[in-house]
Parts: sequence; C-alpha cells; structure tokens
Amino acid sequence: MKIRILFIAALFAVSCGEGKIDISSQKYEPKIVIEGYLTPQHKVERIHISRNFPLDAVIDPEDIPIADAQVTITDLASMTEYPLTYNVDSSYFEYNGVGLDIGFNKSYRLNVTAVIDGQTLMANSTTTTPQSGFSIIPELSTLDSMVYRKKNSTGQLEFFKVAFNRSPGVDFYLVTMIARNPSVESFIYSPANPFGDVDSSDVVKDMEDYRHDDDDWLMNPNLGPGTTTFDLEWFLMWFYGEYQMTMYACDKNYKDFAITNDDVQEEDGNFHQPVLHINGDGIGVFGSVIADTAYIKVLKQ
Repeated sequence: MKIRILFIAALFAVSCGEGKIDISSQKYEPKIVIEGYLTPQHKVERIHISRNFPLDAVIDPEDIPIADAQVTITDLASMTEYPLTYNVDSSYFEYNGVGLDIGFNKSYRLNVTAVIDGQTLMANSTTTTPQSGFSIIPELSTLDSMVYRKKNSTGQLEFFKVAFNRSPGVDFYLVTMIARNPSVESFIYSPANPFGDVDSSDVVKDMEDYRHDDDDWLMNPNLGPGTTTFDLEWFLMWFYGEYQMTMYACDKNYKDFAITNDDVQEEDGNFHQPVLHINGDGIGVFGSVIADTAYIKVLKQ
C-alpha cells in the first residue's frame, strides 16, 4: 500500500486568505513519525518508526529511521504487551516472537518511546481491525483483459468491474493499481489517453509515479454483509499491459488519514494538519486493513 506521510517539521503561522506558510518565527518540535498497518492473520511487520526534521535541515537518509526506538503492540483484549524488533535490512520494526496473532475485529495499541535531539518522546495509537468477510469475487467480476477505453455498440465506455464481499461495518475501501511491466514504449500517450498530455521525457522522469501513483476509494457502501460491484476507472491506468489491482477494507484510522492527508488547505487559505489518530509526541498513521488482489491486462487493440 502506498501512503503519503506528512513530515511536520514546524508549527504553521498562516495569514488568512493568503495561503502562505510563515515559519520564520516558529520553534521546531521533534516528533515521532509512525507509519504502520496491521492485517488480520498476517505477521506484524513493516512498522516504520522515524523522525521529523526542521525544514532547513540537511537530511542524511540514514538518520530518518529510529533504530533504537522502543516499540510494542498491546492486545487490548488480554492486555498482553509484545515487543517489536528492528529489522536492519528493511529499516522497519516487526514481531518475531510467538503469541501475537492479529485477529479480526480486535483492538491493538502501538506504543513508541524514542529519544530525538536529546528529548524522550512517547506516542501511541489504537486500531480496531475490520471484521472478517471481505474478499474479491472473481466469478462476479469483469477482469482478465480489455482494450483501453473500450466502447460498446452504443458508444458508451466499458470498464473492468470488481465485485467483492463486504466486511460488515467497514465504510471505506481503497483500490490501488500497480503496472507490472511499465516502460516508455508501453505508456498510453495522448490522444488515446485523455487524462494527461506528456512526452517520453516526462514518463522517464516520473516513471514510478505513473506506475503506482493513482488510487481510488469507495465510501459509504452498505455496512452489512453482502456484495458490492464497482468500476475501475480508466484514469488509474497509464500503461498498456498487466496490472496488479489490490483492494483494502480499511479501519477508521486509515480512512481518516487517506481522505485528509492531501487536503490540508481550506478555501480561505488557512492550513491544518490531516486527521491523525496519534496520541502524545507523534504524527503519521497506524491503522489496519484486510487486503485482496486481482490481476487485469490493458490492451492497445
């Protein structure tokens, strides 16, 4: 899952209506930056614990992760605390013991203690995992392959369709697309592509962004068990060829972050931080998801 974490490096003082950030007189505040997700019936891993920096700092990438942080996850049903260990190769924290099994519809608290710039900081966040039931239904979906922006006999656009079983109580589903073999040659250029008029040099420069930058979400479906079907919009696909489509049933923590992290400026110009369910000296997101994956192929003709 691709997620954009906001590294808050200073307090913002904003002139109303101007949309300008004045940080010249603001004091930098060190923060623990959290990015992590739990998935029921999967190992706890890829919990990223890092730090923020002043905006004018020269940053060494090796200084961003906090390898010596104290990180634990507490199963709130049993109140059992499990320590996480730092994986030097991946720069993430993970659980390598026996006993912590992430279940459906259960609550877990992440606790982090770290020393940043000589200050001992603490942060925590609680997530409740989605209920079981979510899965893509291949036999009810229109997947496999389709010509890019294919039209039917009446001239209407056709779409890949995804049918899925809902997770009861979940009101937010995220969809991500990753091109499996992107290239300059397989990029869908204008006029076939109505969503962007770029040349090959732009594709080379922004290859990774085009490969998996776009995502989409569904909000407020029926909250009970049952089936929902939706269209995969063509703006999610920038290349001819195969795609990995991953869909997530998301908890409230991830939902709130996903819909607010790119929308931090009001119409009057004032800025605000996204919705962060982090307590104490932390920023970022700690949530939980259920994931399922399918594959499609976009054809040129």
